[in-house]
Amino acid sequence: MARPDQPLGMKGVVTMIIKDAKGNTAEVHLYDNDTGIDFVEEYLNEGILEGDDEGAYLVEDVHYIDDYATDACNGSNPDFEEPLNAQWYFKEM
Repeated sequence: MARPDQPLGMKGVVTMIIKDAKGNTAEVHLYDNDTGIDFVEEYLNEGILEGDDEGAYLVEDVHYIDDYATDACNGSNPDFEEPLNAQWYFKEM
């Protein structure tokens, strides 16, 4: 079930918090446009990311992650042949 602050139709229940060494923290989601399922953990390969004591995943640069995923969704990321069929959600905390 989507949270009230998530876009309509989004069914994700995953809460992924990312944090970098510069003190930036953000909640992120990546919703499949067809199913509404949040697949952010798979996209960011959370299995290899270290976590902190509060459950946040540690990344090198929160804003780089935001730019990379935004570009992947809008078709301007050169690492992807086509735009991801997904909606990126980024909320800095």
